Amino acid sequence: ESGGTNEALKVFKAGFSRNTTSAVDQVMRRLSLIPGLMVATHASVEGAAHRGLLQAHPDLEHAHLMPWIDGPTWQACVVERRALSVPESVSIAKSLASTFAQLESMGIAHCDLSGGNVVLPLLLPGADYRYPAELVDLDQLYSADLDAPVQPTLGSPGYQLSGTDRHWGALADRYAGGILLAEVLSWPASEVRAISGAESYYDPASTGDDGCRRYVQTGALRRLYGSTGLDVLVARLYAARSLGDCPSLVEWHQEIAALSATPAAQQTTVIAGLTQVLSSGGRGLQEN
Repeated sequence: ESGGTNEALKVFKAGFSRNTTSAVDQVMRRLSLIPGLMVATHASVEGAAHRGLLQAHPDLEHAHLMPWIDGPTWQACVVERRALSVPESVSIAKSLASTFAQLESMGIAHCDLSGGNVVLPLLLPGADYRYPAELVDLDQLYSADLDAPVQPTLGSPGYQLSGTDRHWGALADRYAGGILLAEVLSWPASEVRAISGAESYYDPASTGDDGCRRYVQTGALRRLYGSTGLDVLVARLYAARSLGDCPSLVEWHQEIAALSATPAAQQTTVIAGLTQVLSSGGRGLQEN
């Protein structure tokens, strides 16, 4: 606790922190201006400013002090089969897609996108949140200005493109980001939640036919949002054999930004009702 707010102190295991801390800090300052990247507003423990602290606690060298983000993770929503409304899913997907697209436009990648690294302040009851969804765990971040991590991640189960090695580079987020967005948007459908894997929709540790899951998910997206460009993006994502085959995150953002928070099924019902009223000569409108 600090001044009425909560903060997190992240201490790295020996050999896992990046030695180019000044370069990391410069990149983080740029990212801290992007909504959804509040944890980029961090301070590094090092140098003359913290000499006394480091003499007493040398293991704190290169540690990061950053804002604490309250809220459930997306992974927790999947584990609990937590139902979401269409407006909630659209709000989360729009915020994530915007953050992903801005990172991609800057030539930067998170490199470890997964349900566990997405925190959802939107789902806190009565919370006065700044942004619906926040990304955390930026330690694997790719930028042309940064050296590679000591041990680059291979990604998280359910968010890895089969048959390819997840690499540390500018395209690293394309598959995982698309999978996350499709998960979030389809989650209001009970049939999607019913056949989801344990910790992600396509969790390889869970039994189930991925072909069936894809069929159910694409059907749910069409039912919830109607015929949109999402169909094309999802089809390209599932057909991808390399990260370069995946739709760009800018494309996802452009498509999701245009989505309505009103379920397509509800829109259809309203239109059908109006059609019935008009065909009756408008008597329903006059009576009501």
